[in-house]
Amino acid sequence: TSMSHAVTSAEVLRGAGYFTAMTGKWHLKQQPTDFGFDRYFGHLSGACNFFKGDSTFRLNGQSWKVPDSDFYTTVADVDFALDFLGEARQSSKPFYLYVAFNAPHAPLVAPEEYTKRFLRLGYDQGTAGRYGMIENIDDNFGHMMELLEEWKMLEDTLVIFMTDNGATHLGGQLGGESVRHFNANLRGGKNSPNEGGTHVPAFW
Repeated sequence: TSMSHAVTSAEVLRGAGYFTAMTGKWHLKQQPTDFGFDRYFGHLSGACNFFKGDSTFRLNGQSWKVPDSDFYTTVADVDFALDFLGEARQSSKPFYLYVAFNAPHAPLVAPEEYTKRFLRLGYDQGTAGRYGMIENIDDNFGHMMELLEEWKMLEDTLVIFMTDNGATHLGGQLGGESVRHFNANLRGGKNSPNEGGTHVPAFW
């Protein structure tokens, strides 16, 4: 089935009366707002510059210029998500929010406050960026969960946390020595048909 004829979860839920939004990586030429999302912020490319964005960033179908300072893609995605949740909180409609973080995709970069402790431990720059990205996701996802609880929206909201493939960037340096990063002792990684490339977390 071509993408132009596929039916998305957002289209099904909007048809059932849901208020829908997406933020993050779409990686398709078409606009998410053409596929059932009432709101969208993010980028249409496979990867992006986490601090400067790129020409594929969109806000509700329109080109969006990344601000000159204090921008990091993961944080911007969560800011948009929280704005939407605040709007959904005031609506009588049920809501559907899809957050697709680009992190921890290459390039492996994170704000300095998230990388410096790994660099001090002796990890290489790429590994420090990778681990910093993951901790940044943890903090931002945790912030969303805290606000959902504070706003008393968790009681009747299903939250699903998943990834799209197994671990990547599995090699690095620690103290100048080559190390293999943890992948739950599974064989293979991203782009592999083995379990290390296809096994993903799923928290409901």
